[in-house]
Amino acid sequence: MPTTLTFAHIQSYLDAILTKASGDITVSPHGRFWREKLDGSPITYQEFVDGVVPGADDPNSSTACAGTPVPNINKASPSETAFYEILKGRICDGSLPRMPKGGTFVFAKDANGNVTSTPTYDVSLPDGSVVQMTGVQIMDNIGEWLANGFPE
Repeated sequence: MPTTLTFAHIQSYLDAILTKASGDITVSPHGRFWREKLDGSPITYQEFVDGVVPGADDPNSSTACAGTPVPNINKASPSETAFYEILKGRICDGSLPRMPKGGTFVFAKDANGNVTSTPTYDVSLPDGSVVQMTGVQIMDNIGEWLANGFPE
């Protein structure tokens, strides 16, 4: 089923997650990679889709996955896209911790993997409206966007 979700929605969701995060994105090796390049210039949809997480190809970077570049979008298996997976839990065989670093996480799970809580986010949508969404709703929407070919 086609989706009405676009890259601009995904940027809005990640911005909302960042707003609730307790860490400091300015000290992150990847910065707001969904919004801008490391030089601060805006990133285009195509640059995002074809790019890698900044710093992820440097074996000394905290975003490296064994020194292997981490694509922004896993085109072969979109549901395994790194930014989506790392919001749910650790990636790279557990070497990269769940994001955002230090929380607030999009949801909490018990030992059996059941969601036990999810925060509410104020999301500024591309049309200028602001809606409240839970972390689970945001993750469902990101998953839908990825599953539908990550439309522009």
